[in-house]
Amino acid sequence: YSRITGPMPLALSYELSEKFPVRLNTARQSLISFSGSLYEPRKTFIYELRDKCQTEGYDFVINSRGPGGPRSSDDQYWKELSESMFVVSTTTPSAEGGVNCFGNLRQMVYRFSEALLTGACLISDVPDGVERYFKPGEDFVVADTADDVIEILHDFHRRPEFYHNIARRGQSKAQAMARCSFFWNSVNTALGTESIC
Repeated sequence: YSRITGPMPLALSYELSEKFPVRLNTARQSLISFSGSLYEPRKTFIYELRDKCQTEGYDFVINSRGPGGPRSSDDQYWKELSESMFVVSTTTPSAEGGVNCFGNLRQMVYRFSEALLTGACLISDVPDGVERYFKPGEDFVVADTADDVIEILHDFHRRPEFYHNIARRGQSKAQAMARCSFFWNSVNTALGTESIC
């Protein structure tokens, strides 16, 4: 199961893809944001980035619930992603232990394909197997450190069209995958005779 779904874009639907039309160079409410759970080592990275953004004069919006806090609605989550020019993600697994069938696989978390679907320019490290679906540097921007992210933000002010083009390419690929039910067709193919279709 982990070999099938670990390095694969997560389920997106045709109906969902229709909610996010391509927006050419449209200004967004925030420059950079993160939405999701803050577990280690992600928490350390996000807080370091927050501090560096503050030092450089960038407003970094962090949308995360506290431990045991209420989960935001799906509509709120999609709104957060779609209102940001850049969405930051990490693919490193949680360091909090427990049973994890993915081991140390740097996986494409939900946010990876979801941020692309909304037309945000995704900033992330490179998950295992991602090249089968999205090209690093072409469909999303690669950053391994908080300093890398700061350099991307500086560069955005010099050449915004470069990053708008990356966002458009990433959105186009995510929409194509959503519209053809790529995820579910891949799972059904892998299940073979055990498929419910």
